Amino acid sequence: MSLTYGKYDLFIRFNVLIETKSLGIFNLVPNRLDRLELMNSLSNEGRSTYEIRDHLNSLGYLKIRTNAPYSIKDVSMGILKYRQRLKRKSHSKILRVREQLVVIPLRFTTNKV
Repeated sequence: MSLTYGKYDLFIRFNVLIETKSLGIFNLVPNRLDRLELMNSLSNEGRSTYEIRDHLNSLGYLKIRTNAPYSIKDVSMGILKYRQRLKRKSHSKILRVREQLVVIPLRFTTNKV
């Protein structure tokens, strides 16, 4: 958007530098995401990895890649990696914002025939 003031076109140019780690995050299959969210919510409720493992196995959940029952290590690593994922997803910082007023004389912006 520009504004004409007298014999000049005025506009503001913005330069924003953002640091983020969320660009490297890919989407998970909904089934897998649901399991990770379930593990995380059970952990947040105060359940131990033993209880979470027993709960998942009693519901008939099997590990995605090997179709084997969950172990305590599978649960603890799943929760750890999911929490790291959430941290990466929410971590963004604005490092720099620059505003610049640009003034261009109208004689340079109008086409001559």
